[in-house]
Amino acid sequence: MPGRGRLAATLYLLSILLLPVQGWAGIGMASSEPILVDTQAPQLQVDPLVENLLLQGGDEHTFHWTVTEPNPGLTAADYQARILLVDEVVAQIDWLENPAEYSWVWTVPELQSGGLRLQVVVRDLMGNTSTHLSDRFTVLLSTSGAPQVPAQIQLGHPYPNPFNPSCTLEFSLPAAGRVTVAVFDTRGRRVQQLWQGTAPAGTTRLEWQGTDQSGRPQPAGVYFFVLETPDQPRQVTRAVLIP
Repeated sequence: MPGRGRLAATLYLLSILLLPVQGWAGIGMASSEPILVDTQAPQLQVDPLVENLLLQGGDEHTFHWTVTEPNPGLTAADYQARILLVDEVVAQIDWLENPAEYSWVWTVPELQSGGLRLQVVVRDLMGNTSTHLSDRFTVLLSTSGAPQVPAQIQLGHPYPNPFNPSCTLEFSLPAAGRVTVAVFDTRGRRVQQLWQGTAPAGTTRLEWQGTDQSGRPQPAGVYFFVLETPDQPRQVTRAVLIP
């Protein structure tokens, strides 16, 4: 009968479940390598530049830095150094062959600007990154004589004017000193800061790419360039950005 068949099957299963346990199965142990956890950025130490550093085309200048990092990166992209003129890369190297310490002997190209900076970037295996951006320094053409020193602070006129996409602005100081140069729109909003810090005696040249501090292009219109120093009245000039 069907009922008897089900009863027999149930009794058989119970007899199996009630049997004494003869052993253990499916139990094992395994080991794994420890997970690397590193949240500390590399310790990057860059030798400071000489105050009001002035170089000329053809000169050689040595930049030096050291890095302390227990888990150093393994690719050239983890060790980058570059010379920047605003956002333009003038020269660039990696120092993967000696990640703990490096001296970069840089041959100065033929250009003239007061807005150059050294940027050093190092990254470890976990992606932690340290970045150093130096103070600005000045480079003159090899054919330039000693910089002309004006009798007083001077802010030049931007050129070309009107302009698109960029214009150049120069200011001159009778002696090295702290200067701020910024771009404002007609509403008085600061669009971009072109210089803040110590500038050398003589003429410093800046370039504005027609963008704000985040690199966003600005609309056509009139823009004001304002130079401020601690002990002199501000000076203002203007230029027109055209479509």
